[in-house]
Amino acid sequence: MMRALQLSAVVSRASAVAFTVIPLISAAATPPDTFPARPLRIIVPQSAGGSTDLAARIVTQRLSDALGQAVVVDNRPGAGSLNG
Repeated sequence: MMRALQLSAVVSRASAVAFTVIPLISAAATPPDTFPARPLRIIVPQSAGGSTDLAARIVTQRLSDALGQAVVVDNRPGAGSLNG
């Protein structure tokens, strides 16, 4: 009986190690995806044409140049400016 308990403990430890190590190995073997796959979106909670929109467009221009990724300003007026 004691031998069966020892064997059970060894099997459970081995399975715990396998379940921990195998996902790490498979994650390291896959090539990383480019992030982000879609353009970045900055939500501005004001209508287009205001000072907040202008500041966001200046930031997105520089951010786009720095990241080499498209950055889009998304104006969402309404809701008391709580949706941004």
